[in-house]
Amino acid sequence: LIAEPFNIYVFKRPYQEKIGDSRLMFQAGSLDFLARCDFDFNKSIKHGVSYLTTKQSLVAREWLKEEEKKVRELGIYSPGDGEKVRFDNLRFNDGEFVTTFFGAVSHLSKREAKGEKLPQEVLPSCNSFCRRIVYQEIKEDFPLIHVGKFPVDNPKSLNQFRNHFRLRLTKCQSTEEVERVEEQRISLVTGDYRRSVSEGIGITQIIEKIIRSRKQLIGHNCILDIAHIVDKCIGELQDDVEDFRKQVSTAFPFIIDTKYMLYHHEDLRLKVPQNSLGKAYETTGAHPWFQQYNPEISLSTEFQRYKLSSENTLDNLHHEAGYDALMTGILYARIESALRSHYGNAFETYHNKLYISSVTA
Repeated sequence: LIAEPFNIYVFKRPYQEKIGDSRLMFQAGSLDFLARCDFDFNKSIKHGVSYLTTKQSLVAREWLKEEEKKVRELGIYSPGDGEKVRFDNLRFNDGEFVTTFFGAVSHLSKREAKGEKLPQEVLPSCNSFCRRIVYQEIKEDFPLIHVGKFPVDNPKSLNQFRNHFRLRLTKCQSTEEVERVEEQRISLVTGDYRRSVSEGIGITQIIEKIIRSRKQLIGHNCILDIAHIVDKCIGELQDDVEDFRKQVSTAFPFIIDTKYMLYHHEDLRLKVPQNSLGKAYETTGAHPWFQQYNPEISLSTEFQRYKLSSENTLDNLHHEAGYDALMTGILYARIESALRSHYGNAFETYHNKLYISSVTA
């Protein structure tokens, strides 16, 4: 087996007025524990990946669609009921621009004749009247020339795009190519918007892919981990136990909690009496009942942050998320291998059952 453990720092960032800013609350003991484990708070806040719930992600994606629609409409000229623009009696500046426009069209034809593919000409800044002339003439006389508004600089908002653009002419070979160039224009203009939405949704995109994959999730004493994932990336936790169970099982239909297995399987409980992650990892690596069936596990060459000791001692990065995930995966592989060897397939009993600590008042 090849392991590829890694860490992703997570930090909820303010994103769009419709979604709002978050309020963070910390428990002093949790911060103290993280500090003692050398957790990098600065890195988490500065470089942490953001996240949104499913509902918030939908709002962000709908906003992107609306922005793309606006950009698309800004690049289309529709004459409506207005009369065709005539070229007689143009003001000097407008006449000069029209001359430049037709010169650019002629230059495109010459460049194409020389074998240049998709030659382009950028027109000088102009007023709305001149833009109307360009769109009108392109539509009527030059259907294989694409005309569109392209940003001068990277626009940070739709208003900036409205005020900082030039018309660009592109000579195409077919109407299909004209359509492709237009889609490329939309993608270029909305690139910052797309990046903004992607960064806002952040880690939720990974959770969405895990949900769609329907793959098995492995955790150790993971009920709080599951609850946080659901609350942060899916939606508000349900108050009722049955509603919560349905909410979790709908998103993650195959969960195995190794601590639940160690506690509820009679042989496992006897052979691994201390079922904290670190102790269970050490015990299953050294106990003969597991050792003879333990699978061989190595780290991928690109994931060498942690070390796997032949003595099964803990790395000094114990409690770092990536290392704990690595230990959990190895622990599960050892348990699965041993149980299959001693008992055959007996794993359905432990699907979707999470260990819950009992509390005595």
